[in-house]
Amino acid sequence: MILRFQMNLYCTLCILIGTTTFTVSKQSVNTTRPYYIEYSSYDGLGHSLHNMWGLRDSKLLRSIPAAYSDGVYMPSGLYRPNPLNISCHITSGASSGFSKMNKNTLLVFFGQFIVDEIVDTRDASCPPEKFYIKIPNEHKFYSKMGNGEMPFDRSRYDMTTGKSNSRQQTNAATPWIDGSAIYGSSKVRANILREFQGGRLAGESDNSFWPAANMDGIEMSIPTRTKDGHNFASFFKLGNRHGHQNPYLLSFQILWLNWHNHLADTLSQKHPEWKDEKIYNEARKWVIACLQKITLYDWLPAYLGIDSITAYTGQSHHVHPGISHEFQSAAMRYGHTLIPKAIIPRGSPCQYRKGNSTTEDVSSQISNLSSFCNSYFLTMENMKKRNITELFIGMASQLASSEDHKIEDEFTSHLYGPLHFTARDLAAVDILRGRDHGLPTYNSARQSHKMAPIETFEAFNDLDNVTINITELDKVKQIYKDTSRLDLIIGGLLETTDSGPGQLFQSIIIDQFLRIRDADRFWYENVENGLFTASEISTINNTTLWHILDSVFPAAASKIDKDVYHFNLENKCPGWSLESDQQLLDSISNTCPDIETYDYFKGSEVTFIVSFACILIAWPTGCILLFIAAQFRAQIDLLIKQKQLRREVEETFIETKRYKAFEWCSAKQVPHRVHVGVTVGQEIHVLCWESNQVRYHLNINEQDKLGIILGLGGYLMKLTAPNKYDLVLRYNKKRHCKSFYGDLTIMYSRAGRDIKDWTTTCSDDELLLNAMTREMRQNTLERFLKVVFAQALNEDLDQVDFRYLTDHSQNARQVLNFRMTRSEFANTFDMLPSSLFVEQMFDLIRNREEETISFRELLDLLVIFAKGNAEDKLCLMFNMYDVTKSGQLGREQFKLMFRSVMEGLNNSLDAEKLCQLVDSMFEKGGFKEKDALSFEDFMSLMQSNLDDIGSACLVVKGFARGSMRVKKGRKKTNLSTTANKLHPNFNQFTLPANSPLLLRKSPVPSSIDSCSTPSTPTASPLPQPRFRASSYSASKSPTSDVHFKTRTIRIPTTRFGIAWLNLVRKVENHMQQIFFVSVYLFLVLGIFANKAYEFLVEREHTGYRQLAGIGLPLSRGGAAVIMFTFSTLILTVCRNIITKLRETFLNQFVPFDSHIQFHKLVAVIAMVFTVVHIIGHGINFYHICSQSTEDLICLFRDVYIQDGQMLTFSFWMFKSVTGITGVLLCIILSIMYIFATQYARRRVFSLFWVTHSLYVVVYVLIIFHGTGALLQRPTFYRYILFPASLFVVDKLISLSRRKVQIPVYEAKLLPSHVTFLKFKRPKNFDYKSGQWVRIACNSLGGNEYHPFTLTSAPHEDALSLHVRAIGPWTKNLRRVFDARNIVDFYYPKIYLDGPYGEGHQDWYQFDVSVLVGGGIGVTPFASILKDIVYKSSIRSNIDCQKVYFIWVTRTQKQFEWLTDIIREVEECDYAHMVDTHIFITQFYSDFDLRTTVMYICEQQFQQVAGRSLFTGLRANTHFGRPEFTQFLHSLRNEHKQVAKFGVFSCGPGGLTKAVNDACIRLNKEDGPLYSHHYENF
Repeated sequence: MILRFQMNLYCTLCILIGTTTFTVSKQSVNTTRPYYIEYSSYDGLGHSLHNMWGLRDSKLLRSIPAAYSDGVYMPSGLYRPNPLNISCHITSGASSGFSKMNKNTLLVFFGQFIVDEIVDTRDASCPPEKFYIKIPNEHKFYSKMGNGEMPFDRSRYDMTTGKSNSRQQTNAATPWIDGSAIYGSSKVRANILREFQGGRLAGESDNSFWPAANMDGIEMSIPTRTKDGHNFASFFKLGNRHGHQNPYLLSFQILWLNWHNHLADTLSQKHPEWKDEKIYNEARKWVIACLQKITLYDWLPAYLGIDSITAYTGQSHHVHPGISHEFQSAAMRYGHTLIPKAIIPRGSPCQYRKGNSTTEDVSSQISNLSSFCNSYFLTMENMKKRNITELFIGMASQLASSEDHKIEDEFTSHLYGPLHFTARDLAAVDILRGRDHGLPTYNSARQSHKMAPIETFEAFNDLDNVTINITELDKVKQIYKDTSRLDLIIGGLLETTDSGPGQLFQSIIIDQFLRIRDADRFWYENVENGLFTASEISTINNTTLWHILDSVFPAAASKIDKDVYHFNLENKCPGWSLESDQQLLDSISNTCPDIETYDYFKGSEVTFIVSFACILIAWPTGCILLFIAAQFRAQIDLLIKQKQLRREVEETFIETKRYKAFEWCSAKQVPHRVHVGVTVGQEIHVLCWESNQVRYHLNINEQDKLGIILGLGGYLMKLTAPNKYDLVLRYNKKRHCKSFYGDLTIMYSRAGRDIKDWTTTCSDDELLLNAMTREMRQNTLERFLKVVFAQALNEDLDQVDFRYLTDHSQNARQVLNFRMTRSEFANTFDMLPSSLFVEQMFDLIRNREEETISFRELLDLLVIFAKGNAEDKLCLMFNMYDVTKSGQLGREQFKLMFRSVMEGLNNSLDAEKLCQLVDSMFEKGGFKEKDALSFEDFMSLMQSNLDDIGSACLVVKGFARGSMRVKKGRKKTNLSTTANKLHPNFNQFTLPANSPLLLRKSPVPSSIDSCSTPSTPTASPLPQPRFRASSYSASKSPTSDVHFKTRTIRIPTTRFGIAWLNLVRKVENHMQQIFFVSVYLFLVLGIFANKAYEFLVEREHTGYRQLAGIGLPLSRGGAAVIMFTFSTLILTVCRNIITKLRETFLNQFVPFDSHIQFHKLVAVIAMVFTVVHIIGHGINFYHICSQSTEDLICLFRDVYIQDGQMLTFSFWMFKSVTGITGVLLCIILSIMYIFATQYARRRVFSLFWVTHSLYVVVYVLIIFHGTGALLQRPTFYRYILFPASLFVVDKLISLSRRKVQIPVYEAKLLPSHVTFLKFKRPKNFDYKSGQWVRIACNSLGGNEYHPFTLTSAPHEDALSLHVRAIGPWTKNLRRVFDARNIVDFYYPKIYLDGPYGEGHQDWYQFDVSVLVGGGIGVTPFASILKDIVYKSSIRSNIDCQKVYFIWVTRTQKQFEWLTDIIREVEECDYAHMVDTHIFITQFYSDFDLRTTVMYICEQQFQQVAGRSLFTGLRANTHFGRPEFTQFLHSLRNEHKQVAKFGVFSCGPGGLTKAVNDACIRLNKEDGPLYSHHYENF
C-alpha cells in the first residue's frame, strides 16, 4: 500500500511540474506546476487552520453586541416604529435619478451574485418562526389587505443558541469566495452539476451555453407562486440555489458556467492525457481565482466608490472570515437602493434590440420592456426567449439608480412573496431582517466601529459628502422621534454619499471582504498554497470581467466598455440624455398583479371531511355489517332447518302437493305466508312459509260440520268448523284455489261424503266480514279467561279492561257463548293437548256430550283452586284419576297420576321405581294389604301434605304466579257489583255442593274434616324451604346442617354509610384487581401526560406545537398510550406463560385469572386513546395542510417533499406511509372491535376468529406507521420488544402442541345437544382439574380454535370434553362426529392447545368452596368432582374441608353423564366432603298442583329409599331455582370459623350474575368474604 501510494504521488507530481501553455482571456501564459496541489473544498473546510471557521452552515459573526428584546432571541426594536411605516414614509418614493458615479446595473447584479457567493440567510428558521407586521393605512398594501398583516419568516439559526445565550443565525453558504455559487457548497451538489466528461459542467445536450435542466430535482430556492406548484425540471440546475430569482442574476450564473467549460475545453485540448477529474479541478481553480480577483480588486472599489483595496500581504491565521450580522443584514443591502425599476435589453448601448434610438420611436420599444415583478423565477422556457447578449448589454448600458436611501416603488410594493402573501415590501423586509438578527441601533453600531454617534437628525448633513433634503429628514424625525431609535440599515442608508455607501457601511463592507481574503488559505495570491506560480498570479491579476465576457459571449463584450461597471450615456450615445432614459423607464406600465393571499387548505376540504366522516361512520357501518352477517348466518341456519322440516313434512302430503297462499287475519294486519295441503291421514295442514311449523290442522273424519265457503272472485276460500277459528286463505292464482278444492273433493269422497253438501259461495267482502280468524278468536278467548278468572277469584273488575263488555253487547254474548277446545285448554295451562294430565282434567270437567267446555265448567274448576280447601283439591284429583267412577283408586291409577304429572315436567320413571314409590306410599299409609283406596283412604294417605295441597293452584299461561290463590284481605264485593252492571248472567257465586267435580262415593270422616282448611284459607304459608320459597327439597343431607336462620347484623342506615360499606366490601373482595387496574391506569395517564408535556413544553423549539396547537399533545400522548396498551395486550394472551405463573407464588399477588377481563379493559383503553389519537391527527392534518411547502420541508425532513410541490390532505392521508397505515389501522381495528363484541361472538364466531387473527397485520402496520417519522423517530420497539418476545415464546409452545393430530377414541351425541369426545392424552400433558384447552377439528379447517373445559380428571389416561352445540362451529362439530357421518369407522382427528388455567382450578385453596354449575357450565366441575373421587379413594390430603356442589338444570335427563359422576362421588366420599344439591328448573310455578305432587313423590321416595326418585342420588333434589343469597348466608352459621369462602360458578350469564349479585350483597355486610370466580358460556 505504501509503495502504491508513493508511485501514484510520483506520477501526479510529474504531471503537475510539467509546463503547459493555454489561452486565458486571449493571453498566453506559461505555468510551472508545483509538486503537489491541494484544491479547495466545497463546504469551506480547510480554508482556515481553524477548521470550524468558514464552514457551510456556520454561525454568523457578531462583531456588535446583540440587542434582542429579551436578551436571548426575541427580535430587537420592540419599541421601534413599524417597518412598513418606515418604508412608506422614508425609503419609498421617487429616486433622485441615476447614479451620479455612472454606475451601471451590471455592477448591481454582479454584487447580488457575489452576495449569494458568500452569504445565504434566506432560509426560514426551522421550525418556522413568524411574526406579523400590521399594515398601516398609508401603505399600498392597505388598499387590498385592509387591516391585515404582512408575514415575515425569521432566519434559520443555530439550535444550540437562543436559550441561555444570544441566538446566532447561520450561513447556508461558505463565507469564502470559492465559487460555491457556481459549483455548489457540497460535494453532492457539485457532482450533480458535472458532466463527468472533459471536466465540464453539465449543459444542454446540444452543447449550447444554457445549463442543463434540473432533471435530478436538486434543491432550488424557488417559492411556490401558483396553487399548482412548480416542477423543478422546468428550471436549470445551478450551484446557487437562488440563481433563478431574476434573469440578470441568472445571466451571471450562465456566464460563469460557460467560463468554466471554456477553461475545461482549453485544458483538455492542451493536456489530452489529463482525466476528467484533473481537468475539472484545474478549471475550477482558475474560475475561483478569477472570481476572487474580480470581486475584490475590480468590483468592490467600483461598488464602494473608492480607488482601490489594501494590497494582499499574506494569510493571517487569526482573522475570522465569518460573515458579520451588520454586513448581511444592513451594509450589503445598500445595493437595494441602486436597482432601477426595470432593465432595458439592448442590442447595443444606444439601441433597443433594433434600429437607431435617435430615429426610431421610443414608444414602439415599450412592449419589449417589463417590470421586475414579472421577471422573478423564470423557467428555462421563458429564459430562453430572452437574448442573453442583450441582457448583458442592457445591464452594462443602463445606469443604476441614484446613490441615496430610496428604494424603487417596484420593490416596496411588488417584491416577490410566498403564495399566502404574494407581494412584500423590500425595505420593510430589510428592516425586519436586522431586527430578527438582533442588530442594535444605528448609533450603537457607530460606537462599536469607533465612530461618533449622531445626536440629531440634522447632524447627518454634517457627515462628509452627505446631503439630505430637509423634508426627508423631517419624515425620518417624524417616524423615529429620536436618533437613538434609528435602525442600523436606515441610519446607514441616510449616510449614503454621491460616491456610494457612507462611512459606517463602507467600513463594514471593507472589513468583511478583507477578512475573507486574509483568512483564506486558498486565496489565489497566497504563494504558500502552491496553487499558482507568480506568472499565473500576474495573469489572473490582468483578467477582468470583460475578458470573461469576451471569452464566453464575445458579441456582448464587443458592445461593452472594458470598464464594465460604469457607463457614461451621454458620451457613449451622443444626443441621448438621461432624461430620455428616465422617460422611457417612467413610461413602463405597471403590470404587476395585485397582492393576494392563499389558503393552503383550499382543495383539501372535501377529502378532509369525507375521510374523517368515513372514520366516524366506520363503527355504525361495521355494526350494520355485523348485523347483516348475523342475520345471514341465522338465515342459513333457518334454511337448513326448513329444509329438514320440509323433507319431513312433504312425506305427509298427498303426492307432495302444497299450495302457496296467504292466511288472512284482519283488515289491519299483514297476512301470513303459508303452505296449505292435504295429508295422507285425511287432515288439512297449514304450515308457516318460513319455519314450516303447523299453524292450523283439521281432521275431516273428526269434523261432521266442516264448511267450505268460496269467494266469487276465485281467490278466497274459508274453512269453518265448530269451536275452531275460521281459516281464510287467499291464493295468488285462481288455479291454486281450484286445485286445492279438488284435493278436498278427493278427500271428501274417500270419507264417503259429497263436498257440495258442505260448500257455499258468497262475495269476497261478505266472506271476510263474517270470518272469525285466529286473531279474533284469540281476543275472544282472552276476554273469556279474564272474566272467568275475575269471577273465580273475586277480582276487582275495575283492574281488568272490560270496556268492550257493555250490556247486551255482541262481545258479551261472545264471551258467554264461547266454548274452549281441548287444545285451547291445554295451552291455557302451558301443556300439550296429548298430556295425560290434560286429558284427565278436561274429561272430568266437560259435559260428556260435548267435546268442548263452557264458561261455567271452566269456572267450576278454577273456583276449586282459588277458594277450595285441601279436601276439595284432593277430591278433584281423586275424581280425575277414578276413570271407572268406582269410587276407588287402584295402584295402577296411582301410577297413572304420577306419570301424568311427571310427563308435564318432561320427567319419567322406570316401572320399577314407580312401583316402589306406590308400594312405599301404600305401606306408609297403612294400606299395604289393599289394592285400591277409597277417597277417605286417599285423604288419610295425604294427611301429612294437606298444608301443601291446600295452598296448591293451577298456573295459567299469561297470568302472574300466585294469581290463582286468594290473598288475605281481598275485597269480594267489587265483582258482584261490576259484573251485574255488565250482564245479568255474570253472578258472584260459590261452588255448589253438588258440583260434579266434587262428587264422591262416601262421606269424609270427621277426623279428616277436622284437618281440612276453610273455604277461604288463612293458614300460614308453607314451611320455609331450603333455597327459596318456590323450591321443594328432599330431606336434609346427613352431611350438612346448613340452615336459613340468619343472625342480626347492624347495617348502616344512612345513604352515605351504606355506600361506604358497599365500597369497602368491593375493595376487600377485589383488592388485587383494583390495585393492578389502578396502577395500570396511572401508568397510562402518566405516559399520556409525559408525552403531551414533552411536545407542549420540552420540544417547544421543534415548532410542532406552534403549528398544530392542541392536536400535537393529543396525537403524541395518544400514540404513546397506544404503543403501551397494544404491547400489554399481547401479554394478556400469553396463556401458557400465565398458566405457569399461576402455579408460582406470584399467584398470591397477581390476579392471573382476570387476564381476559384485563385484556378487554386494555382493549377499551386502547380504543379510547386511538380515538384521541385520531382526533389529534385530525387537528394536526388541518394545520399541516394550511402551511406552505417551504415550512413543511423544514418540519418534516424525513419526508421527501420536492420544493414547490403543493401538498394537499390527500397526500398526507393516502400517499404517505403514516397516512396509509393509519387508514388501514382504522379500518382493521374497527372491524376487530366490532366483531369482538359479545353479540358477534355468539352469532358469528367464525368472523370473530378471522377478524381477531388480523392482529399480526395490526402490529405490522403500527410498526410501519411509526417509520414515517413525521413528528419523532419510531419508538414502538421500546414498548413491544419484551412483550413480543414472550408472546413468540408462548406461541411456539402452542404451535409445538398444535402440530400434532390427536386421535379421538370415542364420540357420543348426548341429550341437550351435547357432544362427548374422548381422545388421546398427549405425552407430558399435565393439567389440573378445572383447567381448559382449545381444540380445532381437522374436518372443520384446522385453524379455528375454540375453548372448552376438560371434564376428565388429571389421573385419567385419556382426555374428555363435553361440548354443547350452541353455535355454528359446535353444531358442525356435532354433525362431524355423528356416527351416521363417520366414514371408514375412524373419527376425525383434532388439534389440541393447552392446558390453560382459570379460577376454578383453585377450588382446593379455600376451606369451604361452593361450586355452581348451570347447563353445560357443569363441565369444569365434572373434572373437579372426578378429582375429588380419586383423591378420596387414595385417602389423599386435601386442604379444602367442605365442597358444596349446586347443579342447576332444566331436567336431570339433560346431563345423565354428570349423574354418574355424582353417584361415584357419593360412593367414594367417605369423609362427607361433598354436599350436592340438584335444582330441576322445568316446573310450572310456585305452589302449582303438579309441582306439589312432584314434591310429595320425591319426599316419599327419599324417606323410603334414601335416594332421589328422579336422579337415584342421595343428593338433595329441588324443584325451582336456587336463592343464592339465603344459601350463602346460611354458610356463615355452618362454618363460623371460615373467613373467606370460595365461590365458583360457570354457566349462562343469568346464573353467574345471580351468584355474583348474591356475593356482592353479602360482602356489603360484616362477616366473611365471598370470593367469586366465574366463567360464562
